[in-house]
Amino acid sequence: MTGTALRVVRAARAAFAAHGYGGASMRTIAADVGVTAMALYNYAPSKAALLQLVFDETMTEVYDSLGEAVADQESVVGEVHAILERSGEILQDDPDLLRFLIRVVLDRQQDELKDLELLAPPIVAFFDGLIERAVSRKELARRDGPRLATFVTMLFWGIIALAAADPASIRPAVETAKWAAAGRLG
Repeated sequence: MTGTALRVVRAARAAFAAHGYGGASMRTIAADVGVTAMALYNYAPSKAALLQLVFDETMTEVYDSLGEAVADQESVVGEVHAILERSGEILQDDPDLLRFLIRVVLDRQQDELKDLELLAPPIVAFFDGLIERAVSRKELARRDGPRLATFVTMLFWGIIALAAADPASIRPAVETAKWAAAGRLG
């Protein structure tokens, strides 16, 4: 991603996080980047497409980081614990991410966003890898792969929901999620 494209994504994510889809303005985003509002259309043909671009790029960054976190793990429990730890770190280090994710879920109800795709390719690839490794280590039956993906997603979104209500709850939420994962997967 070029420098300007990265600035567009970061400015748009900050605007969507702070103001939601309805309150974010293409003009304001453009001004924050230092380009004209019309120049934004070189990156996305509409505000909805810009939100999708920002979501996809954000998920690429998040899931690349989660991929690094699980790289040295030798069990599905170790991988899930690493996912939860890194998720907590990411949410603590990047409060805009937390606000952005909550806004995306809430704003998705708007007609303009009904086609917003929340299963970005990096998410699908990450969970496919997690499942494949667990199956190859004989820790999981292939038929249970979707359950593993849903379970980890529920733990992640539980942490997000608690953090949205009280950012100080991230660490206890991560520890509780790890406890649940160890009990269910271990």
